[in-house]
Amino acid sequence: MNQKLFTLVTVTALVALSGCYESRLASVNGLVDIRVETYDAEPLPGEGVCEVFTANDPAESRTHLEVCSPLEYETTPASSGDHFGVWADFQEYESPVPQGFLVHSMEHGGVVLYYNCPDECPELVEALRSIKERFGPDDGCESVPDVLNRIIIAPNPDLDVPFAITAWERVYRATCLHEPSINEFMERHYGQGPEDLCGGGFDGEDRGWCN
Repeated sequence: MNQKLFTLVTVTALVALSGCYESRLASVNGLVDIRVETYDAEPLPGEGVCEVFTANDPAESRTHLEVCSPLEYETTPASSGDHFGVWADFQEYESPVPQGFLVHSMEHGGVVLYYNCPDECPELVEALRSIKERFGPDDGCESVPDVLNRIIIAPNPDLDVPFAITAWERVYRATCLHEPSINEFMERHYGQGPEDLCGGGFDGEDRGWCN
């Protein structure tokens, strides 16, 4: 079993940290309940240690805006706030998805698995597919063709870590795939958005997200 080396760092202490923590916490405005945990687990390629950052991102507003309207989020990736009036389908994407679609998907109880690889990373992508498969079917998605659950997989080149997860008002960023903390995060926050809906989304990868 992986041994947890330390469990809680306060916001004040985080600001004082340097090195790898500093780069990963460049945008903590508005976040609360921040935790940084280090585990004795294998880091992803290019990383020196297994670090997991989690936080709560309270939604000050969740207004539906016209699709592709200008949006700015204080955190990367975003997990709450105003968003487009259309949400992304619950599937895997090969190209980045605009945050305004994904935040709406999270409002419906969805969870997004992000990856950022400077080079190809088929092993990481396959691991994320396994996470989605192992989570299992969502009864609310039974009537939606080809949708197993409300988990989205997508690349995000703006991440400062190789892997992240978001659910409504919740952020998880990591330099490793630490299965126990991933499972805990998803079990606690999957399906917890203010709206409960699986189908009817938009797949902009085929039609163009903002064309």
